[in-house]
Amino acid sequence: MGLDEKNDGAAPQLIAMFTPVSMQTNEAKDVDHFKAVTGFEPRFIANTLDYRVVLRRSDLVKYASGCGGEVALFLHGEVYASEGESSPPPEQRLLDEYLRSGVFQFAKSIHGSCAVLIVDSRHNRIAFVTDRVNSKKLFVTQHGLHFWVSTSLRRMPACEIDPAGVASYMINRYVYLGRTVLKDVVCLEGANVHVLERGGVTAEPYWRFEFADSAPKGEHKTREDLSGGLSELLEQAVVRRLRGDGRVVCSLSGGLDSRVIFRLLLRNERLRPRLHTLIYGEAGDDPDVATLLAEEYGVPQFRYGFNGDMEEALKINGEYCEGAVFFYPRLPGFVNLGRDFSRSDVLFVGDECFGWQNMPLASFDDVLTKAIGIRSPVTIPNYYDYGKSSSQDIQEVLNSDNLRLQEQFRGSTNWHDIKDILYLTQRLPYMLLTWREFHASSVINVANPWLDNDILDFMRTVPTELRLDKQLFRMTAADMFNDLTRIRFAKPGGLPNSAVHLSLLLQRESIKPFITSYDSMLDDVFPPDLIMMALLDLTNQLRLDTWRIPKMVRMGLVRLMRKYRQTHMYFGASPTTRQRRGRTGRGLMSLGPLQIEALLALRSFLRKD
Repeated sequence: MGLDEKNDGAAPQLIAMFTPVSMQTNEAKDVDHFKAVTGFEPRFIANTLDYRVVLRRSDLVKYASGCGGEVALFLHGEVYASEGESSPPPEQRLLDEYLRSGVFQFAKSIHGSCAVLIVDSRHNRIAFVTDRVNSKKLFVTQHGLHFWVSTSLRRMPACEIDPAGVASYMINRYVYLGRTVLKDVVCLEGANVHVLERGGVTAEPYWRFEFADSAPKGEHKTREDLSGGLSELLEQAVVRRLRGDGRVVCSLSGGLDSRVIFRLLLRNERLRPRLHTLIYGEAGDDPDVATLLAEEYGVPQFRYGFNGDMEEALKINGEYCEGAVFFYPRLPGFVNLGRDFSRSDVLFVGDECFGWQNMPLASFDDVLTKAIGIRSPVTIPNYYDYGKSSSQDIQEVLNSDNLRLQEQFRGSTNWHDIKDILYLTQRLPYMLLTWREFHASSVINVANPWLDNDILDFMRTVPTELRLDKQLFRMTAADMFNDLTRIRFAKPGGLPNSAVHLSLLLQRESIKPFITSYDSMLDDVFPPDLIMMALLDLTNQLRLDTWRIPKMVRMGLVRLMRKYRQTHMYFGASPTTRQRRGRTGRGLMSLGPLQIEALLALRSFLRKD
């Protein structure tokens, strides 16, 4: 089984179509349909009792087959071998384990950052296995009678957008709980075996991140014991992720998480000749402190910053983040990773799940809004009434999603434990790791030691009070490196709205084509003329005072606002009146600068070819 040809970089790393045998279509028709939807030739064709599989993979997705070609395994991502274990290749090791132990024991044995597809004609099985933290996404949809699975939202055969997904993207900057901005396209959940059956895709978890009440029976661990255990596991996790003879790159900030990884890498004298740092951000405390660290230890730097080109920044966010997450579009230079690094290099990052600051939490809503960054659906503004779905309808959908999250913790009031679990299962995979995956993983191997399986299992035994404000983590870091604070830590910060507002103001002419030069699937929710009004009003190019606008233009705007039921614009009002009516520092429809940027990036991704 299988067709092969050179990888085309415009294709998803993996996209597969599953045709029920009951449709009684022949192979040639299925191949033609696959090509019509994706624009690419398939690289693999196989049959189970229930489905015909037509699949396209890039060279980054590894393939192994066994049992005379009746079993095929596709590996998207990395698996980590034990020290000294180098052969056979990882995809073959996974296949051997699957054939030896079956799909669920196989899933439990996976140690890596990956997603796996198994096509087993012997047992009439098509299974998708996601890793514990869902670091590699698989998106699934049913279109007609065909099922589709892809590592990317691009080229999925979706005809409409999901207004609730767009709302989540706009108010939270990421879409959680497996929802996407495309209607009926969902992201498969992490730590699950997903099986494609005649009725659709079913899921069964093979691992859960739940906190134990205490250490194993008869074994009492002190803080010192826990600190020593964590230190040992972290060192093992770093070594486990070292591979080949390429460059070792540490994504370095001015904070604690990546600093510890950096110091661990520095410990290894054999790594020093090939160790580099990656620092991003054009200015500010975080990149400046990271630069001081790199200079202090004499490690070469790759520094990427915003070059000021807002048009490029919006294209990058739309192209790379695919409407799944909106990261501050300040870092277009970050995509130059492909210019400076290769697949033989490895990039170490410091995302972790050790508990945020000891913030006051008194309810589940507090956990969502303060700690996880999921804003209440009641914050959805009335501008969603302009599309096919009302803001009230969208609020009900997102409220239902939040109730699904809350149902997992029925009877529990340990809000900090709930916070840490939701951080690992929602914010981390759907925001931070999505950014890593879509931006960096396609050009360089990304390694995250803090999310090692052994460390995740260890953290489940750590009491709540030692996770608050990362107490155990800080203690461990101090024990490992007594000079850790020789260079000061960066102050908490972020991208101010004023900086984004200024960029939009200075470059509004160059970014107008994001609104006027093409049609987008987003137009059903945010009509382009409405987006243009929001941009112009936000950047103060268009002043709605009667003495500033000719009568004919003013009347045209009145008709436009009536069309979209816009009621909170005030003609002839003084600045004081506008301030009293709640329009200070905000544009039309209460859209702030970052929301305008997110909207333009999403519109670019959803453009119609």
